[in-house]
Amino acid sequence: MAKASLLGVILVGVGVALWHLVQLADVRLEGADLLLGLLALVSGTLTVRVPLIRARISLDTLFIFTLILQGAGHAGVVLSGVAMAVSALRGGAREAWHVVPYNFATGTLAAALGLVMASGMAAAFWVGHDLVVRAFALALGYFALNLALVAWAVHISRGIPLVKVVSRLAWTFPAFLGAASVAALLDVTLGLAPLAALLLTPLGVILYGTLVAHRRRVEAVEQHRHAVEELYLPTVAAIAAAIEARDAADGGHHARVQGLAMALAEHMGIKDDDTLRAIRFGALLHDVGRIALPDALLLKEEALRPGERMMVEMHPILGAELIRHIPFGAPVAETILYHHERLDGSGYPEGLKGDAIPLPARITAVAEVYDTMTSPRPYAPVIVPEEALAQIERGAGTLFDAQVVHALGRALRHGQPEPQHRGATSAVAIIAQGAIAQALERHLSRSLPRARSPEDVVTLLFRVSADLLHIDACAMALRIQGERGLSCASTQEGFSAPPPPPLAVRGDGDFTSEVQRGDDAFTLNMRQDSQWSASLACRRRADQPLPSPALLDVLSNVLSATMAQLCEVRASERMAFWDPLTGIRNAQALARALEALTVVCEPDQHLVILFLDLDGFKGVNDHFGHQIGDDALVAVGAVLGQLESRLGIEAYRKGGDEFLILARNQRAGGGRDLAHTVRTAVEALTLRVAPGEVLPIKTSVGVAEARCDGLDLAALMEAADQDMYQDKAGRDRLPRGARPRTLPG
Repeated sequence: MAKASLLGVILVGVGVALWHLVQLADVRLEGADLLLGLLALVSGTLTVRVPLIRARISLDTLFIFTLILQGAGHAGVVLSGVAMAVSALRGGAREAWHVVPYNFATGTLAAALGLVMASGMAAAFWVGHDLVVRAFALALGYFALNLALVAWAVHISRGIPLVKVVSRLAWTFPAFLGAASVAALLDVTLGLAPLAALLLTPLGVILYGTLVAHRRRVEAVEQHRHAVEELYLPTVAAIAAAIEARDAADGGHHARVQGLAMALAEHMGIKDDDTLRAIRFGALLHDVGRIALPDALLLKEEALRPGERMMVEMHPILGAELIRHIPFGAPVAETILYHHERLDGSGYPEGLKGDAIPLPARITAVAEVYDTMTSPRPYAPVIVPEEALAQIERGAGTLFDAQVVHALGRALRHGQPEPQHRGATSAVAIIAQGAIAQALERHLSRSLPRARSPEDVVTLLFRVSADLLHIDACAMALRIQGERGLSCASTQEGFSAPPPPPLAVRGDGDFTSEVQRGDDAFTLNMRQDSQWSASLACRRRADQPLPSPALLDVLSNVLSATMAQLCEVRASERMAFWDPLTGIRNAQALARALEALTVVCEPDQHLVILFLDLDGFKGVNDHFGHQIGDDALVAVGAVLGQLESRLGIEAYRKGGDEFLILARNQRAGGGRDLAHTVRTAVEALTLRVAPGEVLPIKTSVGVAEARCDGLDLAALMEAADQDMYQDKAGRDRLPRGARPRTLPG
């Protein structure tokens, strides 16, 4: 379509030029006409470039206009096309096939329209000033069609918005009007005294010099603006990354606020360069003042005290002062200063109301609030975009500018805007990655030392790093020396980590880590010689890249320290809370677990408690010796440990030959089935007590179950105990202390 329109203009221009060329055969040109034509061709090289859009205007227009006013209109039309083509050739504009022929067509058609308008307006509005009317009509017609054709060509060939091209070229009309005025003087002078016309040549030079000077002034302003964009934006982007490194941000908040703010400005139809620049830089730097606040405030998870809140609310003032000396050429400092103001005067720092709040600040405020609401925060849950928009819309006209809020809805319907400075320079990318890595290390180092289990590690890691690493699920599998099986945890049901590497044969003090990258997840395998090994699997969010090697190095280093600490904790817990004989949790661990049930048992969970008591255990000790009794306890502990990992239960040794099992998230009425499974596994055990003689182990099991809502733990324990004694009473029991029955084997 674009090529067809260009080709159409060229064909029409060539056709018009041929028609006027044919008409020239019947026209006798004077010497002055030939001289004017020569001057038009020569002066076509004296061009003035229009800033930003690489269009040009030339001095040949003066002599073309003179030819037309002299009555040599056909020659003027043809020479106008030739002069513009020559100008394009000599200006080096050869990057596309259409440039030279399109310039020829533009010059021809613009001059032809000017000729028609000059003749028509002179005939329609002649009031004794025929030359003045013809000169004005000639300039208007030539300018209008030249503007339209040049703007269209620049728009479709370079992708510059049509409105922008027209606005850049519109200021050239006085130059065409000036050329027509000088041409009218030349026409009069040539009629009176041809030699005196030479005295008007300086007017042409002055006209040309004026255009060049104006172009240079405009270009200087644009160059300054371009320098601001090119030099300041990467630096500002790096500063924004540094702020996020300190402020528990997710590594993209400032860029997202900037992208959304610019989208709001676009949907509001804002064209003013200063306003757009204030939004672009102000939104990216809106929280720069936080860099002057202490970590104790920025990283505090508890509610701020009134004095601390006052300090935090100083950050717009601090930010405005920090950047006020930078010559942005736009009210960036005011945007930062007032982006927390609200329309009803409830904002800070000055409590401005309504239109007293600068427009860039009102736009940045809406963008900042929306991104904050829809991003993970340590102090508040994430709000889905629809609800966030609804909440902001409820504040339209009171808290937020209604026009900005309306633009927010339109912008979000068009998709989430891209950050403005993404990929600005490789240096910025490196700085930003380094800042995010520092943020990840700081926040993980601060949070993970509180972990006391793999569940804690995964939960805390995901809470701190989900947005920094762009992940939506995490899982861990941990193997610790001296513990049976694996400890596993996950933030999402159905997502699990692969088994960790096997432990080293001997402890040599080496720590190793390896990253395995998949299409939608990565796995970090770690091992500390023979002490522990772990695999951490994380799934990336849709349309997000996997973490960089720098971030994974930070994650590996912090986790290695956390795992070492966790192993020490688990070793201490084994001494305090694990039974050394059976290898399962002891009575002290049971007391702690029962106490925790009052806090961590979810209302909709179904809890099952099993009491186990070995039948005839006193007889085992009395008749076969305490070593056989200990062997029986060890064997039962091993079976219960295996059932733990297979069934997801918790086994405890209450004392002596009594055991207790806690099972969470069971189905209602499933306690009896669980009791049968446990009894079957335990009673499959036999112990060799003498050559050719084995002792089968028997146990009584009591069951009690209840939902966690309204849980009476003491009553539940009592019910399980009573059920166990009823089970024992119903079995074929031997008298207390009697020799247990054995089997040949």
